[in-house]
Amino acid sequence: MGGFYELSPEEADALNANDGCEPLTFEKYKPHRKPGDEGATFRLYWDSQVPAYPPGHEPAQQQLGAQDAAKYAVYDAHALWKWLKTHERDPTNSFWVNREDWMRLREAFDATMAIPDFVQKLPHHSWPDFGPNTTWVRKAATTDVADGTKRPVHCWSAFVDGSERFRTFTSMHKKCNSASDGFYMEGPKGAERIVRVERNGCTSHCTGPSRQEKCYQIDRRDGGSAFFNIDEGVRTRRAKPKTGQFWSSENRGRLYKSTNREGTRTIYFEGPKDHERLTKLESAEPSGIFVGIHYTGKRDKERVTKVIRRSRQSQGDVTDTLYKKGPKGRERVWKRAIHNKWSIYYEGEKHQEAVRKVVKHEGPYESPAVIHCDGPRLGEWLVKLEVCNRQGDTHTVPMAARMSMVGAAWAANSVVIPPPAQG
Repeated sequence: MGGFYELSPEEADALNANDGCEPLTFEKYKPHRKPGDEGATFRLYWDSQVPAYPPGHEPAQQQLGAQDAAKYAVYDAHALWKWLKTHERDPTNSFWVNREDWMRLREAFDATMAIPDFVQKLPHHSWPDFGPNTTWVRKAATTDVADGTKRPVHCWSAFVDGSERFRTFTSMHKKCNSASDGFYMEGPKGAERIVRVERNGCTSHCTGPSRQEKCYQIDRRDGGSAFFNIDEGVRTRRAKPKTGQFWSSENRGRLYKSTNREGTRTIYFEGPKDHERLTKLESAEPSGIFVGIHYTGKRDKERVTKVIRRSRQSQGDVTDTLYKKGPKGRERVWKRAIHNKWSIYYEGEKHQEAVRKVVKHEGPYESPAVIHCDGPRLGEWLVKLEVCNRQGDTHTVPMAARMSMVGAAWAANSVVIPPPAQG
């Protein structure tokens, strides 16, 4: 864990040697700069190890010199804060800073600043603090490995007034990036249940009685979340109930929704557990356009069938719908419906769809007016116009070829929606 650090004259000279300078201000390092001084310096460790032992259990030899042996970079503290207040990684984008360093800089330079969401995902260098009545206990056990042998493992548990409140992952698992990674528990002694699992920036939220907990939500490191339905039973033979580690899929419900950090993008799923398939994606763009994409097909073979866009124009909200056909990755637009007033039909492969017919559903005639078109994509022209009078007679009006071009706004994937009130 880093922190404010006063450089000695020798350290400052070494950093300034060979045209060296502070990487953010490009100024020369100055020694003896304390917190609050202009040019105060701050150390960020890039290989600082997560403490392997909880408070009060560190081996004596590990306590001496472990921090100084780690590698670190020295920054102007105020310049570093200007960077980190909006970034979760160091200025070289090499590693995530730990939460304690971020909070230490905030306290020094902007203690009233609202804490951004990304800070909650930064790794902890300090073990969880459950208060003065906490007792840390090392638990040893053995586990079976693939070669048929047994391997010794251990974990640490935090007990508060006799009830377990936290447990680390066993030593057989990969090194965690945060000292706060592990199982968080609630409940009376002997009936503690897992309510949260933190692992490498992700948080799994659990519910259910002791030893029967199920995960109903996962908050990802990128700020998004995945939601699971835990109330549904096994729906197919393929989805047999399993048991496993609490961060694995065996203890999750059926995935039915996923969102991004801002809440502007939502993905929906259907199907049994472990065979969920994408069915719909909804997004709200800053411009005010809502987009809904509908899918069909088996898992990993979902293809787009419909794209709905809603936008606000001078004449009110307008709905623009694209209908698609074809296998995944090669879906082509065959029809476009604009606010139930226009229907445009296309022919051609993906990205080559050309207008072949335009139907106007509103007008002075009893039946829709139909305009036939010809020509390549984005170069179509009008061929003839068909209208039906009140007596039911259809009249065909030939159009001069290449004299009346079809506007680019009618293109299959045009982001410009033609105003439906106009003729």
